[in-house]
This record gives sequence, C-alpha cells and structure tokens, in this order.
Amino acid sequence: TLSAADTPDSLFTPRGLPGDLSGMSGSNGAGVIPTYFQINTKELIKLLDTRLGICNVAPGDTCLAPYSTDRRITEKSLTPWIQSLHAFEMPNGKDLNVRLGVRYEETKITSKALASIPTGTVWVAQNEISLVQAPGTGFSTLKGEYKNWLPAVDVDFSPIDNVKVRASYSQTITRPDYASMQGGITLGQPLRVGAGGSQASAGNPALEPYKSENIDLSAEWYYARTSYVSVGRFDKKVKNFIANGTTQTPLFDLNDPSQGAAAVAARAALGANASFDQIVNWVRVNRSADYVAGVGTAGGIIGRPADPDVAFTFTQPSNSDQEARLSGWEFAITHNFGDTGFGAILNYTIVDSDTSFDNTLPWTTTQFAITGASDSANAVAFYDKNGLQARVAYNWRDKFLAGKDQDPYYIKSYGQFDASASYEFRKGFTAFFEGINVLNEDRTGVRRNDRAIFFAAPGYSRYSFGVRYTY
Repeated sequence: TLSAADTPDSLFTPRGLPGDLSGMSGSNGAGVIPTYFQINTKELIKLLDTRLGICNVAPGDTCLAPYSTDRRITEKSLTPWIQSLHAFEMPNGKDLNVRLGVRYEETKITSKALASIPTGTVWVAQNEISLVQAPGTGFSTLKGEYKNWLPAVDVDFSPIDNVKVRASYSQTITRPDYASMQGGITLGQPLRVGAGGSQASAGNPALEPYKSENIDLSAEWYYARTSYVSVGRFDKKVKNFIANGTTQTPLFDLNDPSQGAAAVAARAALGANASFDQIVNWVRVNRSADYVAGVGTAGGIIGRPADPDVAFTFTQPSNSDQEARLSGWEFAITHNFGDTGFGAILNYTIVDSDTSFDNTLPWTTTQFAITGASDSANAVAFYDKNGLQARVAYNWRDKFLAGKDQDPYYIKSYGQFDASASYEFRKGFTAFFEGINVLNEDRTGVRRNDRAIFFAAPGYSRYSFGVRYTY
C-alpha cells in the first residue's frame, strides 16, 4: 500500500471547478465545490505498478501490467427469410400492395471467461478479507441459445389521388448487450466481513432477446410535387426485459476466516468487542497454525476448510416476465418553396409508455419503468440547388428516465442547433463544412428532484471541414 508520504504531491494538481463549468447555469452556485484535484493517472499507475512489484519502470517508461481477465463472446446466427409481393386492383383503379414475409432466427452464444481462480482467503483488516489467487488462469465456458419466428405484413394503397395510406404488423428482436451476456464471475474485492457483505456478479449468455410486437399506421398527403404532410400512429408491445436478480450463495469454496474457529476462540478469550489487531495477536500466540505472516499491518488469519463459507450477494441478469407498451404519434411536414431550392422539414414525435417511475416511493421499493422514452422534435431549414446544399437544424428531446440504481436518474430536456453546407465545385469534388452544437448548449442529469443534480456537462461546439472526392 502507499501512504500519503509515499505519494508525490506533483501527481495531484488543484483545479478550479467553476472555471471548467463556465457558461453553465449555476456554475458559480454556493453548492459547487471551488476546487478539485486533477490526477496524473498515467504517473500514478506507474507508481503503483512499481511499488506493487508488477513491473519495474525507468523514468519516462510505460509499464503495462499483465491482465488477468479475458472475456469473449461468440455468436453464430442462422437467419433465412422469405418474402412475397402482391398487388390487387381497387375499385378506384388504384393498386393495393401487400408484402408478406417471415424470418427465422436461430442464435447460439458461447461465452468464455479467462480469469485467475481464487483458492483461499485471508482476513487482513477489521472489515476486509483478501483473496489468495492460484498461479495461472483457466477458462470457464457458458452457453445459450434462442430461436424465433418473426412475421411481417405491409400494406399500402391510395384511397384518393396524392394520398398514400400504409399499415404494417411485425415482430422484431433486439439482442441483449454484451456486458449482460459475458460469462465470467467478478468478485468484489476486498471481500467484506459479515453475511452478504461480499459482492459478486456475472453475466448470463442464456438471456433471451428483447421481443417487440409492432403495429404501425400512417397517412401521407403529397400536396405538391416535392412537398407532403404525414401523420403516423405506432404501438409496440415489448417483452423479455432484463432485470438483475440477487441471491446469497457461496462461490469457489471460499471460507470466511473472520467467523472461523480461530476468530471465535479469540473473541471468547478477549471479549466480543475485541479489535482485529487484538484477535490477530491472540491467534499468533495461541493458534500459530492459523496465522500467516506478512499480510497487512499486523498479519492476517487464513481461511480454513472448516470455516464457514463466505456468503456472497451474487447478482446476475435474467429475463423478467414484465411487459411494457410504447405507443405514440408522429407528425411531419416537408415543404419546398417552388423551384427556389429553399425548403423546410418539421417533425414531432409523441411517446407514451404504460410504465413510469414514481419518485415519491422510497428507494427500497422495486419499480419497473422503460428508460429512454420521451417526446422529440426537429426543425430544419435547407437550401439544395445547383450543387450547393446548406442546412440549419434544431434538434430537441424532452426529459427522460436514463436509468436507476438506488435512485432514478434523468436527462433533462435538451436542444441544440447544428449547421452544415457543401458545394460540388467540380464533378466528383465536394467541399463541406459542418458545425455541431453551434450554440454550446449544456446537458444536465438529475435524480428524483431537479435540484439533485448528478452530472453537468458543458456543451462545446464541434466544427469540421474538408473536401470529398466521389468516383
């Protein structure tokens, strides 16, 4: 371990926080800490590597410590599909077009985890138990598989001139993220004294994909050659959501020396409130076979096969039986001002979910709510003629639930202006310019209350320009 005296002050540089947040609302508020320490992470890692004996480095060299974990996921998918197109003449002389299709998807997943295997424990501090690792590493392999039939039907027709009506039904899937499927077991270190205090987690390659049943309806009116208005209704029923479940379980046959025979005997002799150092010293004298030197300040007590198992709080994702419904409306208009090259695009999407997070309930209450559901809108003004293209866009999204741990966290409503332009000055050669977030809009995240800010990110404009050649 490194003491404060062992750590050079040069690794930590004071930096003013309000200055880093300048331009943001509340950056000079009374609740904002005035100074934080910026850490020279690279040099700190080199110092730790050297002191821990992982490798020896000379000034200016970089030490790459050997990694002890290697996790791999292999997916093999078979996805044959068939589609047929049909057209039927309607009484008004227009065609009714029907597209029928079905896709079969079979996916096999193999998750391999290469990691060091813990073989024992040592109680080294009042609330810390260290692991003894076996030399070398070994692979563990977990497998999963899922199969789905995914039908789709699309219909479109024109009830009157310049109007198109569309309807579709489909089933779709979305795979779980790789972090949820990785098969390696991660032990939180150090282990903690007491039942359930030690944490462990693993992924689950046997997870089923999210499955959505979708109905979409829309109508489009082409009131001019290059201009139209549209309205759409969507409804999605989603299942196979992923939830983390916890169990109390032993792992790797690891024993808890803090509750073992040596520790129990020491407490019986010294009293129930004996400190860790007192217990270790008593064991050193009276149970030398249970004592291991050189661990911690005063040594440590080795876990023995007869000691109780470490009770891990083991967290692993699984598919829940909960379902959610998302529905909403989409409105859009694209208008071109004759042959001038000028035009505008406006759209607005309303999203409703049958799940929501109740901020008034205590954190101990388990709640299920869809993340990322919110209204959004875009407005674009453009020019496109004679090889010159220019666009100014405003993109907005309403506040939404981004996730939750003990408390929910939300991303507040946010909008930004973007701009771009391009000109084909010679056949195949195009000069372009692009500006993102040109007004430096900021992002903010909050907890249950808008005043409980958990992150604030100042927005910065980003610009790019160049020349493209297409052949």
